[in-house]
Amino acid sequence: MVDIKWIKLSSELFTNRKIMMIRKERRGDKYVLFWIFLLTLAGRLNSDGALMITENMPYTVKTLARESGFSEKCVGEAMEIFIEYDMIFISEGSYVIKNWIRHQNAEGLFEIREKNRLRVAKYREKQREALAAQPSKTREELKRKEREQKYIRAMSEEEVETAFQLALQRSFPNEKKT
Repeated sequence: MVDIKWIKLSSELFTNRKIMMIRKERRGDKYVLFWIFLLTLAGRLNSDGALMITENMPYTVKTLARESGFSEKCVGEAMEIFIEYDMIFISEGSYVIKNWIRHQNAEGLFEIREKNRLRVAKYREKQREALAAQPSKTREELKRKEREQKYIRAMSEEEVETAFQLALQRSFPNEKKT
């Protein structure tokens, strides 16, 4: 996903009826601060308001508490209030911020995603051209390289790091880890 560095907050946030009602709760100010944390988290995740750690792993009260620094009790209470006030809903087991588009500039996000897609396509085309321009390479070697690149693109960062470490160990078997 594209790295988003901003979200929209209304200048009338603190005069919003729901926010005003939440602030009157016993820990209301903490809940509102946690709400802003959720908005910024959703902006960083850039998945249309869905709070997902990975594509198949949703945030839970426990993981939200760990990441936000708020207690599990506070997070649990806040999430219940946000659901009650129809600010968040649960879809397919994950929390989703309702009306997420209000907190984003939809056209701006689309532009960023499209520019990123074009940039990656251009980079990959240059990679293919560079491989094809190497005269000493045989067709089989080029095809093998391309398969390796496709495999690496499909790997997570952790898998790439593990593969890199294994390659280093094979290249320098007598070297000791520091």
